[in-house]
Amino acid sequence: MTAAAYTPGEAIEPGQVVMVDHRPTLSTATGLKPPVTPLKVLQWNIERGYQLDRILATLRAESPDIAVLQELDLGCERSGGTDQLDIIARSLGWQGAFVAEFAELHSSRRSARDQGGGYHGNAVFSRFPIVAAHVVSHRYQPVDWNAPDTDVTSAAYRHREPRRGQRYTLAAVVQPDACQYGAPAPPVLVYSAHLEVFCGLSHRVCQFAEILDDAYRHQRQYPHQLLFGDLNTMAHSWARLSPKYCQDQFRWRSLGTSEPRWWYNHVLSVARPPLPDPTATTDDGLSADEKWATQAMIHSPSPTEGLVTVGPTGHDNDDIGAYDSPLAPYGPTVFPPDVQRMARNPGFHEPWDIDQDFTLRSLHGLYQAKLDWTFYTNFTCVGKHMGNHDYEASDHKYLALQLAYQAAKL
Repeated sequence: MTAAAYTPGEAIEPGQVVMVDHRPTLSTATGLKPPVTPLKVLQWNIERGYQLDRILATLRAESPDIAVLQELDLGCERSGGTDQLDIIARSLGWQGAFVAEFAELHSSRRSARDQGGGYHGNAVFSRFPIVAAHVVSHRYQPVDWNAPDTDVTSAAYRHREPRRGQRYTLAAVVQPDACQYGAPAPPVLVYSAHLEVFCGLSHRVCQFAEILDDAYRHQRQYPHQLLFGDLNTMAHSWARLSPKYCQDQFRWRSLGTSEPRWWYNHVLSVARPPLPDPTATTDDGLSADEKWATQAMIHSPSPTEGLVTVGPTGHDNDDIGAYDSPLAPYGPTVFPPDVQRMARNPGFHEPWDIDQDFTLRSLHGLYQAKLDWTFYTNFTCVGKHMGNHDYEASDHKYLALQLAYQAAKL
């Protein structure tokens, strides 16, 4: 997909990718950074940019090479009509790609703090060139945001958020100037994800599976990947008491574990075999891609591939067939067969403690959750920290990593 050049204030459509570029030119720039050694990356949900000045000050202080942000407003009354794609890129001297998830309709049903009139979505910013972009258009949409807000059963009516659109995940290809060894740096495929909040654990797993599958399909072309975002993994603790945020059977069925831990046990710790070489042929004359597709379609176990946990425990899952899934016992009406196939980890690692490193706090600290994630492949994390501990700039903490390139492993 080709991202369209964007002029602040112009009309865009949900699912459309637009781009701005405010990087300094070589002829006029001063104080340009040296080649990246290592790559500094940041994940943050900026909460509609309500505190845009504080957000900009934080981004300047952190000075990441790549910033992955969610909940940007473009022209919404609630955030002062600011065009946050253009303002952030211009203020930091970055290039930015943005996908509009929703046209936020101006409506008397909205409170002043929630008033729309513009667009809302997610972005990837970088001081390096963004050379390509595409969108994961999620087929699994647990909330129909396009139903009219006059329908009392609609999400727009119940949540007082009249809007048009759906959940999309942005994928942008960033081309760093050079890596730590001075050689040309491999491109990095960067995802900015924001999963649905008004649903339940199972619905988010279905959406996340689609992103994992997209990343898997791009592994050979882009083995170095970042999958960052606010995944809204919140269906535990006090949230279980809310039918607004816990709307499926896992509201109680996952009792005793947090949503992030459930994800780890059932999705993240189950590895997906590497994508086969499409040029290789097997004994029966099929290409490796054809052979794999046939196996995947009938969900038959691979005779050679065992699945290995990629998380911190390091235990083997040799008893899990390559086309079986820990999601299968819940049935195809909860996790359809394609989700069971896709919801396996193609090689991502996450450096944070999923039981301790919380990024959101509510109810005066009685409720805490890890909503934000920073997955990476073919990198080594050589440094990390969290920020916005007082939640003054946003209702989320940000996550900052320093990543060193590894040789691609496929």
